Amino acid sequence: MKIQVISGNPRGINMEGHTIVADVIRNTSALTNLIASLSAIIWPDGHSVHDMKPECAHTNGAWRYEVTVERFPNYDDIVGGGTNTVIDYP
Repeated sequence: MKIQVISGNPRGINMEGHTIVADVIRNTSALTNLIASLSAIIWPDGHSVHDMKPECAHTNGAWRYEVTVERFPNYDDIVGGGTNTVIDYP
């Protein structure tokens, strides 16, 4: 919605004796936005971690819906090609 305030006596607009008039413009058209963000962090030894974030927003008249899903990158040492040793003590 857009509100335009008209004051004074502009040329070509009939103010009908009022000093201030508000013009309300309602947008009833539908609009959909889609955004996808992708990124990757690649280390010199070749292992990588990826990030993904798809977003969707839909507007229809007075209603607006937004959906976002995000996969956060994991910077854990386990993603490398090294060895993992577990020692259980009695």
